[in-house]
Amino acid sequence: MKLSFLQYLLFVLLILGCDNLNMDSPSNLDETPPVVHITYPANQSIVSGSILITAYAFDNNKLENVKLYLDDAIIFQSDTKPYEVVWNTAMFQEEENYTISATAEDSSGNKTFSKSIEVQIDNYDNIKPNGIFLYPSTGQTLNGVVEISIHAEDNNKVDFIDLFLNGDKIGTFNENTNIDDYYYYHWDTVEFPEDNISSIHAYIYDTSSNYQVIGPISITVDNENAPDVTVPQGTIISPAAGSTVHGNIEIEVNAFDNIAIDSVNFIINGEQSFVDTIPPYIYNWDTTIEDEDQNHIINIDVIDHVGNETSLYPVSVFVNNMEEPDLTPPSIVIYEPASNQTVSGVVDILTITTDNDSIDRVEFYQNYNLVYIDYSSNYTCSWNTPDEQDETEHIWYAIAYDSENNSSQTDPVLIKVDNIDNIPPNGLITYPYAGQNVNGTIGIQTEVYDNIGISQVQFSINDSLVFIDNENPFEYQWNTLLFPEDEDHLITIIVSDFNNNNFENGLSVTVNNNPFPEDDNIYPFASIINPVSGQSISDTISVVGFAMDNYQVTQVQFLIDNEIVSTLNDTPYTFQWNTIESENNSEHVLIMTAEDQAGNITTAQPVLVNILNP
Repeated sequence: MKLSFLQYLLFVLLILGCDNLNMDSPSNLDETPPVVHITYPANQSIVSGSILITAYAFDNNKLENVKLYLDDAIIFQSDTKPYEVVWNTAMFQEEENYTISATAEDSSGNKTFSKSIEVQIDNYDNIKPNGIFLYPSTGQTLNGVVEISIHAEDNNKVDFIDLFLNGDKIGTFNENTNIDDYYYYHWDTVEFPEDNISSIHAYIYDTSSNYQVIGPISITVDNENAPDVTVPQGTIISPAAGSTVHGNIEIEVNAFDNIAIDSVNFIINGEQSFVDTIPPYIYNWDTTIEDEDQNHIINIDVIDHVGNETSLYPVSVFVNNMEEPDLTPPSIVIYEPASNQTVSGVVDILTITTDNDSIDRVEFYQNYNLVYIDYSSNYTCSWNTPDEQDETEHIWYAIAYDSENNSSQTDPVLIKVDNIDNIPPNGLITYPYAGQNVNGTIGIQTEVYDNIGISQVQFSINDSLVFIDNENPFEYQWNTLLFPEDEDHLITIIVSDFNNNNFENGLSVTVNNNPFPEDDNIYPFASIINPVSGQSISDTISVVGFAMDNYQVTQVQFLIDNEIVSTLNDTPYTFQWNTIESENNSEHVLIMTAEDQAGNITTAQPVLVNILNP
């Protein structure tokens, strides 16, 4: 066909216009979703105060926004690093669980939901303080006014310290006697009996009323004018002999005397550098002013209150303040999952990572593509395997970098994905018991398990379905009055998981709704399961018992040293025993009794325990 000039011109213009159209082909579309993980706090951790919630997010192109959620509420939103927000847990409900999650969306609209983590708030301080006596020491003889010193610490704050002599309170340390966690009390020994061995102990309390007992230590009071000829003693605790030191270091000395220390002299290379009169005896030594690459001698002279003097065995150390470049790479291995292991669900890629100095980061690679960078000390990557095609194989490896950018790579591990669950659940009927006589309405109780999760439990009586429970604890209230009397009845459960794998279990019981016979002379069975006889226990423990009867257990009692401490009329037969309220290092007899409706009482085998609290 022959074209006219006008037709030809229009055809050329059309071709040129098409060439200039900005059309994205399907092959250029970004279909790769971002990566996003919560990096702090850790899953199932307990948090308090104000914490920094942090997330890691990465995209092959550009991140449009990252959001952090507390439960279902957005608490942070940004398109730039760092992805973090301060959460004041004190403004939220105590001892409640909260869910933290994140989303990341790229410029192409691809969106990723992070794995949710669950934390519990606990702002109540239940950590005990701790401390030691610095002076006096066990076995010392004291006279005159003595300065008793205690080092005490707490995760929050020490409130006060009560001091006791032979069980009687003689004084209190408070914040007015505190210098950097060191507490001092001036004790006039003249007011106390001579030449008797006495016992000193102390109670350290924090601001949450937690307490710790330190001591006792044994001392002797002697205020006669006999001359003190006993020389003081001591030890250089740090630095160690032969060690290499640099920068500012602490020279720490442990010194003691039968009566009192006057001073501790720190001598470096024959020249006195510092004199300390108050324990702990510490000197901050600036090694940078000393000669480099040489040995230096540390001498310590200890002098007591009357001038008796002891020179401790000297310590030689080598000073090296010239920093050498770190050329040592870190060490890293993937220890879970193992190579050729088959996994499903959400899997944590776990590593063991060490370095001679410090780790900067660990990069995780899946199928040779970088998928996650962990800057925390756990060096773990969470992998959501349901996002992968089932029955596929994947190569994982990790690279660790230290602060000097030295790096090491793990051996690759081959991991297989199989999310088709073919493992059946398991379960049993925990109440009633096989062969038991039952009456009235009873709760059929179960314990069921699955590798992923339980979807439902079906309850059948005599092969007839009576109830389907979809929620834990999977129980059914059975009215036995609707079933024939004095006959055996089969209770069956069918446990199903979310992939329709099933497990069946059952047992028979006898329905007996007639009054309990007066001639019921079968005694219940009773046993204490926890604790066991001879066990040392501390703090608060769960005392657990087991009881059953041919008809019904109506009452269980627990006794400690023949005193009733708990009476229970239904399962579970357990109570909490706070051993702190009992005398420490004391023995106690734990007894359990079980009574049936006919009045038959069984006493379980008693249990003898020893209370040993810190």
